[in-house]
Amino acid sequence: MSKKEFNPTEYKNKKTITKSIPGYSGVSQIMTWSDRRKRYCNKTIGNKYYAAKRIGGVQVTKTFARLNEAKKWQVDEVIEVEENDEDLLFKDVKKKFLKRKKLEIRVATYESLVSKIKHLKFFEKYRMSEVTPKLIDSWLLHVKTPSYLKTQHKTRFFYKHELFSFKTNLCLLF
Repeated sequence: MSKKEFNPTEYKNKKTITKSIPGYSGVSQIMTWSDRRKRYCNKTIGNKYYAAKRIGGVQVTKTFARLNEAKKWQVDEVIEVEENDEDLLFKDVKKKFLKRKKLEIRVATYESLVSKIKHLKFFEKYRMSEVTPKLIDSWLLHVKTPSYLKTQHKTRFFYKHELFSFKTNLCLLF
């Protein structure tokens, strides 16, 4: 049975769909339904491309503003953990992480990440193998001290976002 050809004027009960790009396995174009035009149209604002790949047996997807970024990400190899990475200092891992993220995300998102990650400066003198739940608890106590809070915005009460970034983003490197 052959696959039915895509018809942009046929509504598929979804406002947003992805259309495979011939010759680029795993990369698709994001299209949105236009009620005015009565058809699916290429996105003109924001991320316009969608890419998927398998990492460690799990499918990972990501959206991109440019086709060449989506193609590059889709074919790039996953950064492998080196045997001695646990001996790296946290600041070196942070540098590696920021270098990689700078290529993957938009400038404004990168700048936001850099401003948030500065709160993890506490860990820079430690080796990755030394970052334990106990050390993270110490960091949480540190960011709650009056002297640290004095340097922050007056409405800042917690560091939930930084802790989430720490768990999800930096730990992805390892």
